[in-house]
Amino acid sequence: MHRKIKDFGIHLQDFISLKVLTRGSIERKLLSFRKASEEFQVLSKESEIIVRSSQSLCMKLPTFSEIGEIGTIFKGSCEIWSIFQKYFSHLDSIGSESWITFRKNINRIDNFCSEWEEKIKSLDYVEACKDVIVYLNGELQMLKDALPTIKHCYGDSFREDHWEELLQGKMGVSSEIRIESLFCYHFLQNLKILSDPDIFDFARELSNR
Repeated sequence: MHRKIKDFGIHLQDFISLKVLTRGSIERKLLSFRKASEEFQVLSKESEIIVRSSQSLCMKLPTFSEIGEIGTIFKGSCEIWSIFQKYFSHLDSIGSESWITFRKNINRIDNFCSEWEEKIKSLDYVEACKDVIVYLNGELQMLKDALPTIKHCYGDSFREDHWEELLQGKMGVSSEIRIESLFCYHFLQNLKILSDPDIFDFARELSNR
């Protein structure tokens, strides 16, 4: 049992590491972390059963102090990864909305940025969250940089060829996508492109045609 706990402690270091942060790598770690959480629960229950069995047999009680230490580390790590989970969940809830519906209340993106900036400020003094803060600040900055362009993509006066110039010509969106099948995530997945000053000028010109 001691060996299983030790091996889990070593394995846990992989989840604590935040060296390479991209949405893809974070989502893979979140999935692995859920599995690790289940494994930790099993280890905790097994250690409790062993202790209770030893008590009932009047045997010397084994000590599994490592479980408590790992539990403390694991709890802190869970809190860090849950921040990412909440951020992506909130962002995805916006991304899942059709553009025709969402564009009427586009200021929700401003509200999203403000809300998460406040949440990030509350993490400033948590040493373990440094990498989280850097990553989320970078994501929010990219979203804010792209927002002026996104607002010029309201598109109520765009003709079909205007949408084609924007979506397929500039953003590289699939040729099957038209305004009727356009979702917010099509913009959120192309923030780097939309934050380009040249694309801003293009969108502004397009909206003024």
